Parts: sequence; C-alpha cells; structure tokens
Amino acid sequence: MWVIGFSINENLVELEVPSMRCSRLEEIPEKGWLHGKMRMETGMRQAYIYSWKEHSMIFAMPSKPGEFSRFDFPEVLPAPLNGIWAILRNNEMLTWPEKIKFAIGLVPAMLGGQAYVEAQDGLTVKDWMRKQVCCCCDNALLQVHVKFWVKLLNNEAKLEQLGIPDRVTDEVFIAMSKALNFINPDELSMQCILIALNRFLQEKNGSKMAFLDGNPPERLCMPIVDHIQSLGGQVQLNSRIQKIELNKDGTVKSFVLNNGNVIKGDAYVIATPVDILKLLLPGDWKEIPYFRRLDKLVGVPVINVHIWFDRKLKNTYDHLLFSRINLDKSEIIPVGRVENLEVLAFELGCKVGKLPSLYLGLPLGAPHKSVAVWDGVEERKYGVEEGGWYTWEGREGFGVGLWKEIRKEGSRLSNYIGFSMGNGRSTRFWLDSWCGDEALCNSFPSLFALEVSKKEWVAEVWDSSVEGGSWSPHFLRAFNDWEVVLVECLLMFKERKLVQKWRIG
Repeated sequence: MWVIGFSINENLVELEVPSMRCSRLEEIPEKGWLHGKMRMETGMRQAYIYSWKEHSMIFAMPSKPGEFSRFDFPEVLPAPLNGIWAILRNNEMLTWPEKIKFAIGLVPAMLGGQAYVEAQDGLTVKDWMRKQVCCCCDNALLQVHVKFWVKLLNNEAKLEQLGIPDRVTDEVFIAMSKALNFINPDELSMQCILIALNRFLQEKNGSKMAFLDGNPPERLCMPIVDHIQSLGGQVQLNSRIQKIELNKDGTVKSFVLNNGNVIKGDAYVIATPVDILKLLLPGDWKEIPYFRRLDKLVGVPVINVHIWFDRKLKNTYDHLLFSRINLDKSEIIPVGRVENLEVLAFELGCKVGKLPSLYLGLPLGAPHKSVAVWDGVEERKYGVEEGGWYTWEGREGFGVGLWKEIRKEGSRLSNYIGFSMGNGRSTRFWLDSWCGDEALCNSFPSLFALEVSKKEWVAEVWDSSVEGGSWSPHFLRAFNDWEVVLVECLLMFKERKLVQKWRIG
C-alpha cells in the first residue's frame, strides 16, 4: 500500500492545452473543473470561468501612502508591446528618464531568452539591477542602443547612470520580490523575478485574472480527490501530517496525523512545500547530507493573488497583484465561527489573532463612569487590594516620598517580616496568602473545588463559639476516604494560625 502525504499548492507542474493550463493529474473534464492551480490564460471561459478582471497591475506607492499606480495593458496589442505600452503610459510611478533606463536595463532579458534567465540564478535582484549597463556593453548591438540613449538623454551622461534606477528596485521590484515568500531584493535570486517577468512579456494575458465559477475547494481540490478515489485510492481530508515516525534503522515507520491516527504502508511519499517539509523532517534525517541541503533553501510560491471575493473584487485593495504585507507580522482575526483557522494560519505563515475585548483593562462596552467597574483595574495595577502583601516596586503615579522609597526596599525586608492576622475580616480564607507562602487554594486545590463559598473571609470560617475556637470551612458534600486525609492536613496546617484576639470596631 502506498501512503501519500501532500498539500495542495500553487507550484504544480503544468500541461499545455489549447488556450488554458491545468496540472498533469488529468485533462480538464467535461464539467470544466480544473485539477490544480488555475493559470491566468486566454480561453478560460471554456472551463466555465467568467467575469474577467480588467488587464492591469496596481501597485501601492510608498512615497504617497494610500495612493496607487496603475499599469493598464491594452487588449489590442500583442505581448510584449502591451506591457511596453502599459509602462510608457504610467506617469505616476516612473518618470520618462526612468522609463527609458528601465527599458534599456530589461533589453538583455528580452533578447537573451530562457538561457539568459537561467544564467542569472547566482545574482540577487539588486545585483542584477546594478549590473545591467555593464552587460549591455558586452554586446556590440546593444552598445549602439546605449550610445543612442546617452546622446538623447544627455551628451555628458555617465554610462552607469543608464542602469535601472535604485528607486525602481525599491518601489517596484521590491513588491515583486516580497510577493515571493517575502524575500528581500538583496537576498532573492533574480531568476525567480525574470521567470515571472518573461511570462508577462511573452504572453498577452500572462498577468490577467479571472474568476472561478465556484470556491477553490470545490473547483480545485475536489476533482483531485474524485480522481484518486476513482482509481481505488483513499483520501483523508483535514488530516495534516503531524509527525514522521522512524524505525531504528532510520526508515519510515508511519505517518502520525493531527487527529491522532497513525497511518502505515509499504511505501511512503510526501509532497509538501519546502517550509512545511523542514518542520516535518525528523531530527535524525536533518544530519544527513542530502537533507542538509534544505537548510539554505527557501520555498518560493508563484506570484499569485486570491481572486475569489464573492464573485467580485470589492475595492482597490483587492486589485493589488503584488502585496507588500508581511505575513510574518500579520494575524488572521476570525469573525464568527471559522473552521480550520489554525491550518490556514500555518499555511500562510502568520498568527491567529482576535479582536480586543479590553481597553485600559475594562471590557469593551462597560460603563466606564462607574466607580465599581474600575476596581479590577486598580487591583491589577496596585496589587491585591484586600489581604496579601504589596510586592511591586514603586512606579510612576503610585507612592511618593517616604512610602515610595520604603516599597523599593521591600524585597530586602521580606525575610525579616512576619504576617500577623488581625480580625480576619479583610483577608480571604482561600484566596489570600496569609498562612504560609501561598494561598490555600493553591496548596489544597481539591478541597478548594469543593468549597461552597470560595471568597469567604477568615473571620467567617473561624468559629469562636466553640471553646478554644475552631476552623469550620463549608463544603458541598461529604468527603471520600482519600479526601479525609487532605482535610486532616488542612486542619493541622491551620492549628498554627488561631485567631487569638478580635478587634471589633
């Protein structure tokens, strides 16, 4: 039996079919469901995808917070002319000199083809940008173009000034590099950017987006499940692999799922993104040279945008193709009941947050003018209000002069100070630390759970009507045999704390 652990991911190998793409799992069926990641291609209406978004790229402008810059691709022009036209018409993000420099810098990528793209794997985005003019000058044909633009722009212009401006890197390409798993331009290989850029330049609708006619789980995931089951396989949904168990010889023993099930088979295959594989990798395997290669490898998803928003993009923010949001510092905040939220947060690499329920220590919506509402805030700020010792250091807004200095030295005096019980009317029997080093609720948690009134005062538990006095806690039920022993320990413990004198008044 084969056991295959996998997660649906964007980076699926694609198969060319007329005017559309799908994964190699299966051709597009008659229903029009695509098996795998949906590509942005012409002719998608054949697969029952509709409502094309207008062909444009929208970038946030760092220099103008809240404003966006559009690159509109005309439908009448083929690639790469439509992309060049979009760049030339944009006057918000790029000036005309920057557009010309940008175009000159991209000439090697446009003429070099796939071989050139693969050769740039050793260069970061920033290094590639700074290198472009030097590369141009190695080619006789490009030298002619460079000299022409030098003369056109400025006869005294320096050659290095024709490189792609740093501002383009900082404001345009940083958005593209951040979209690739949030890797900085000085760390990301330029090959990744050029692969995406080449697709935009070579394919007329390479950057165009459309809507699915259903949600992704139904239209992308379920066809894969149906196909596997039709071949006699079994698919367990919502069953993430939590751990890979090994035999003594280092081979796979089983897959442990997050629901507690243990899956065993004759052969095991796991297909997950790189970052998830790193988390699942057993400790013994991490020292194997083959797997140690993963240490410096960062999983990079394809540039994509989630386009299913109730069949329409709601506002400009949803149009952003290259998001600049840092998911490492972001949170998913559920509204209402959301299933599998932790799984989604794990996949995206962010945290699960929640809307604030308190402000300045008060529950939202509480009557803030009420004095009683602020009691809890005051207790947390100044220590235990009733009973107990003040152990916090004096801070701003509390304690002045002599008393502030006394509280600062309180830790030094603690070993020389004892607690003397007063009349017992301001000390909680179970909750305050008045007998020993901790509260009785912590010393005897089983008995505390049976207590009728957990906030009783010491004076209410002490029965002075009996000769010599005695302790009389109130419990919910009779004790079991093993609980009687605890009660005896409690009473013996309290014999050292008899209230000898009551100060009435």
